[in-house]
Parts: sequence; structure tokens; C-alpha cells
Amino acid sequence: MIETRAPGKLFVAGEYAVVEPGGSAVLVAVDRFVRVRVRDAAANTLRSDHYTEPLTWRRDGEGVAIDGAREPDVVGAALDVVEALAAASGRPELTLDIAVESDLDHVDGAKFGLGSSGAVVVALVHALATAHDLPLDDQTLLRLALLATWRINPSGSGGDVAASTLGGWLAYRSADAAAALALRDRVGVAAAVAEPWPGLLAEPLPTPGALALLVGWTGSPASTAALVERSRRSRAASDADFRSFFAASDATVASLADAIRADDTARIETAIRSARAGLGRYAALSGIEIETPALTALCDLAEARGAAAKSSGAGGGDCGIALAGPDVDRAALAADWSAGGIRPLDLAVVTRPDTTRSTP
Repeated sequence: MIETRAPGKLFVAGEYAVVEPGGSAVLVAVDRFVRVRVRDAAANTLRSDHYTEPLTWRRDGEGVAIDGAREPDVVGAALDVVEALAAASGRPELTLDIAVESDLDHVDGAKFGLGSSGAVVVALVHALATAHDLPLDDQTLLRLALLATWRINPSGSGGDVAASTLGGWLAYRSADAAAALALRDRVGVAAAVAEPWPGLLAEPLPTPGALALLVGWTGSPASTAALVERSRRSRAASDADFRSFFAASDATVASLADAIRADDTARIETAIRSARAGLGRYAALSGIEIETPALTALCDLAEARGAAAKSSGAGGGDCGIALAGPDVDRAALAADWSAGGIRPLDLAVVTRPDTTRSTP
């Protein structure tokens, strides 16, 4: 049996701008995981909380099909890219039982916004490649997972995929999803992951030495895909203003990444506050509610204790983050959040995914 796991993620800065090709962000991987177990079996089967019952999967002339799935999803897309790579590499077909489990969400089913689809793809691609004896370096794993993710959601940035692949703190710059998918269609998966992808960058960053990452959940799940799509539709009204936001966001992200590399606490905090202000301007420009009243309360309570805070991800609910130095009373901040209806999440930064192999 092969077992892999991939962590969830949180955006630290760069939201919305990173969905544009060449846009940048800083993210962090956290210790909630998707786990995938793969073993030899008599039939190709698939079990996941995402499905109401075990399903079967099969190879057909156009890739991989999951019998009984209501619509194409990232599980089928991940199967498809690895099967294509295995065939191109001369690997024999395998009959596999695949189980997917997640602890990225709460036990009551509430979604925290930790990027479950990206973690599913990374863990599944990693497990299937290991089963096929296809050694992957981090960049190849990332590209395979991006191809699978973008096949289902080409408007996504891929930042969640990068964080789940590399772990830790991460500087990310997005590639052009449409160009990557066209390249795959033109030359095949194996050749596509070996060619240059203009713009793509996934670079580990050091962990800030004096700052703790604190995370609060507002209790209101948000749909990232829906918010991003609304953002795209609103841009035609004032392209110059949107270009200005993208440029300012990328400058803030570059400043944040440089400050993290230098372990400069004051500059990190300044960049976090600048990122929050930038998202406020973008919300006014696009008409999207990014910082809900609950997220505003989360941030303001953290700032009152001396931490630098902002929403994380597309906003509209989900999580906010605070970077707290040694002078911040973290227990008091957690109590403030709880009193305000915000759930402190017990999350820690996780360095990187892992794989285990054992006998059945």
C-alpha cells in the first residue's frame, strides 16, 4: 500500500491579483491534510467522502472515466494526467483501489477554506505516480497537479496546489492556465511538464523567526470560484484601475517576500497591513464584499492586541490571519476572537508533504 498526504493552505498576500497570469502571492501550508491510500486490487475502485458510495473508474479512449460521478472533478483529472504520463513512460496499466480522506474541514462538515481540492490533486498525483514507479521532483509534481486542477477550474491561480506541493512558506507566481492546457493538448502530458512554463514560480521561503501565524474562522464558508468569477466579470468597467491594483498587489507581495527572507518583522507587518488595505480598495473597485463584518472584527481585534492582520483567500467569509510578535498576548487575542464569535483554529505551518509505502 502507498499512502501520501498533502497539506492545506492559507493565502498570506496576493489574493485576486494572483489569478492573472504572472500575478504573485505568498502562501503558507498548514497541518490539516488530505490523505490518499492506493493499493493493488481486483478492480479499479475509488472511495471518498466526496462520493456517497464507492465508485469504479476505467480507462477509455479519451483518458479516465469515473462511473457514477455526477460531473468531471479533480479526482478524475488527477487520475487522467498520471495515467497519461504512465502510458507515455511505458509503464504497464495497474488495477488500483484508491481511498481519499480529508481533515481539512471541521468534523461537522463546515469548510474552513484551506484549499481541499488542491491538496486532493497533489496527494493523488503523488500516490499514483509512486504506484507507477514514476519518480517526480517537486516541480514536475506541481505541473502535473496544475494541469489536473486547471482542467476542471482554469480560472484558479494554482497557489493552493503549489502550497500543498512544497509546504512551508512559499512565494508563488502563476503561469497562464490556458496556455498550459493548450500545450498539454498539443504535445501530451509528458512533454508538457518538461517544457518551460513562462511566469511560473514556486519558491520556498524561510519561516519568520519572531512572528507566529494565528488563524481565526468566521463561521461563514465562502466560494472562492464564485468570488473570482464575479471579479473577472467586473473588470471591463475600468481596466486601468484594475491594472493599478494588480501592480500594487505584486509590489506588496515582493516587499513581503523580501522581508520574510530578511526576517524583518517590522517590514513583514507593514506588508500585511498594506495587503489588507489593497484588498479594501479592490473590494470597492469590483463591488465584491471581501472583508465581511466578521473578518473586519477579526482583524481589528488582532490589531488592537498589536498583531498585523488581514483576511485570507478570496474573503467573503472563511478565515483571517494575524501575524503576532512575542509582545502580543496570544491567549488574550484568542479569547477576544472567541468572545466575538470567531473560532481560533489550532493550525501550524507544515514543512512539506510525505509518502509512505508498506505491504498490504
